[in-house]
Amino acid sequence: MRIITSSYVKKRITSITIEAENDKEDLKYFEAALNSHKWIRQNLSGELETAPAHRNPPLLFDQDIDPIWDGKPAKIRQVRKDKKKRASFDDRAFYVQHISGYDGNRLEKAPKLILAGFQPLRSRRSSKDGQMWEIWYLCGAWAAKGELEGKTEEQIIDWLIQEIRPGQMELSGQAWALVID
Repeated sequence: MRIITSSYVKKRITSITIEAENDKEDLKYFEAALNSHKWIRQNLSGELETAPAHRNPPLLFDQDIDPIWDGKPAKIRQVRKDKKKRASFDDRAFYVQHISGYDGNRLEKAPKLILAGFQPLRSRRSSKDGQMWEIWYLCGAWAAKGELEGKTEEQIIDWLIQEIRPGQMELSGQAWALVID
């Protein structure tokens, strides 16, 4: 299989050509992927791998990411200290990104955040790849609901680390992220 990009207009690619050796089989998988029914990728041997789109893709090893992490467990720790001493009241906003972190379960974590008072803020979908960014926002500990109602900033941070395990969490003036020591 070979993928060829061509037809540049104003420095933008306007067409992609897919040449498949087994045209009937391979091309039907591409059509299924375009209809959001299949995940597809080409392995190192040039073979096409597919999986149903309603399940996580079966990536056993990702050569671009796995060597970086090298199997070490990621931990959340503070990566930037408070800019100044804060008052005794809890009024900093929480910003949480990448709620899937490195253990997935977005569909379980999103409702927990909503019930706790967080609001999802989403970007527009990219015109290039259809991707979007999502940030979960809580304007302060005082705005927490459900099981976080009445909790301090520190208790909310602990809850986020234990229950949500996000890829990144920021408080106004303070940043937390997954890191490998």
